[in-house]
Amino acid sequence: MLNLGGAYFKNKAYSSLIESGDIRLVQDFELKDDTISLYEFYKWTQGFDKMNNESYLRFYYPYMVEHMDLIQGSTQDPEIYFNKKFNNSLGVYRYQLAARLNKYKETLSKIDTFLEDHS
Repeated sequence: MLNLGGAYFKNKAYSSLIESGDIRLVQDFELKDDTISLYEFYKWTQGFDKMNNESYLRFYYPYMVEHMDLIQGSTQDPEIYFNKKFNNSLGVYRYQLAARLNKYKETLSKIDTFLEDHS
């Protein structure tokens, strides 16, 4: 639960292609449309990462730092595990992690389909 991590999508080439206007030079309309769709999907996936990270940094992590002994590993007062704030932040973070994982799987499927269609 302490792993914040996230996906890294290389999109410099795509950004340059769009910002320069060179996307108009791609003659294959299906390839152009599929490329744009794929990278727009990446943005959606990155939005999941951002939402998850903000929730983690705003709610879950501060509670952990304030109430848990992560260095000594000693047993904590059971009360901190049953606190409504902790349970809510843990529940939200868990839900967002599950949604994030599903979005990664969906993104991988989109990438695989793109590669199959354009290889």
